[in-house]
Amino acid sequence: MATRNAQVFNIHAGAAFLEVLADAVLKGFPLANASNPLSDWTILLPTRRAARAFSEILLKQSGKKALILPRIKPIGDLDEDLLQDELVSDLAKPMSDIAHIVEITRLTKNWAHQNQHISLAREILVSPAQAVNLAQSLIEIIITAETHQLAVHDLTQLYDIDIAEHRQTITSLLELVLKDLPARQDEEGLMGATARRSAMIRAEAKRIAEGRHFGPIIAAGSTGAIPATRELLSAIALHAEGAVILPGLDTYADELSWGCITPEHPQFGLKTLLEEFGLERHQVQNLGSSLNPRNRLTSEVFRPTETTPLWHQRLPAQREDLSLAVQGLTEIACPDRHLEARVIATILRETLTHQGKTAALVTPDRDLANRVVAEMERWGISVFDSAGAPLTRRGLGAALDLLLQAQLGGFAPVKFFAFLRHPLVTLDLDSATYARVLHNFELTVLRGSFVLADSYAQTLHQTRIAAASNTHLNPIIKRFTEVE
Repeated sequence: MATRNAQVFNIHAGAAFLEVLADAVLKGFPLANASNPLSDWTILLPTRRAARAFSEILLKQSGKKALILPRIKPIGDLDEDLLQDELVSDLAKPMSDIAHIVEITRLTKNWAHQNQHISLAREILVSPAQAVNLAQSLIEIIITAETHQLAVHDLTQLYDIDIAEHRQTITSLLELVLKDLPARQDEEGLMGATARRSAMIRAEAKRIAEGRHFGPIIAAGSTGAIPATRELLSAIALHAEGAVILPGLDTYADELSWGCITPEHPQFGLKTLLEEFGLERHQVQNLGSSLNPRNRLTSEVFRPTETTPLWHQRLPAQREDLSLAVQGLTEIACPDRHLEARVIATILRETLTHQGKTAALVTPDRDLANRVVAEMERWGISVFDSAGAPLTRRGLGAALDLLLQAQLGGFAPVKFFAFLRHPLVTLDLDSATYARVLHNFELTVLRGSFVLADSYAQTLHQTRIAAASNTHLNPIIKRFTEVE
């Protein structure tokens, strides 16, 4: 594939990415002389949230009250009606997430029965919850394998294990999910959702590469971490009216450091993408503002270990720039997570006292984020959490999760009562009656002297026998009937 005409651009880290992109699009980017209506553009962004935000920014920067927007969508959210029938007609329907985990759980249990000489298999047979937990872990392996088109042999090379039992366990489990599961999917006319998504992206890349896309098309903000996405970005970069915009390419690092970048480095994805394009960093054009001192500081901070001795030469010469780069940065050391969350919440709250100022917490630590949200709620401040909340923490989803936990735990008193106490659980009774019955059931059965987790009915029977002869029992227990 010839790549000398690839149109690849970069917006430096620290710049207002979506604002810079919107300004460029309104000026006709990537066309030299744009007379097309804005509705002809197609803009691909990494996430749905970015797509929504870009729509608002584009309208605001246009200065108009109404605007016919371009097609703005996440890069992996493809429209099947745009693809030719022959490109997608052979693709099976995706297996749902629930069906996925149910099928893997079934295969896991079958594997455990067939491999009882393995300790993990024996643990699964003893505890059904182990099968579900293992299935959830195997799904992550499936997603990785489908994303990167890996076979069992490819994955087993990742495990340098000398213990025979461990190697046998890992190999047999990988064969389970990468051979038996696809065979089961073929029987039902289904395929993995991740594999289908990659196939769809490749079909879109083929459509664009063959010149069947009309109008300007821009892919912005993606690092091409997924192989199929890299193929799509390559097709867009080579399109006559296409352009790819990279997010925060480090154009400051020296060539020696750039060559030492490994998969652990945050710039590795962009480095791999440029290799796919056949481009050097100096061939990537810049959009928006130029490098600033903080870009230089970031580049030095992330310098590969192999070239850190160069700090002795480079840092003294950059003293002035680095001094400017650290202006406005504050380090706060906290002794524990609770105080860390409170400090962050205080800073966010203080921002609200300044009209027009905004603040955001960026962290991969969900526990810290939840603590900060809880601290803000203590002050009556609602915080938008872009990560959302798991279904198991909301409404009916939480009730169903508690029911599953109770079932997997053999309806042990603690887990069973947690389900019964959920606000949405009333067992078809009115709220007042259910509250009274639940209180009586807790006192008589769950907290009684004859608690038998395997039979609550037997527990109630034993309690009634005791109540008939024991005058000191709580009157509620004595009055508790089968109706209540």
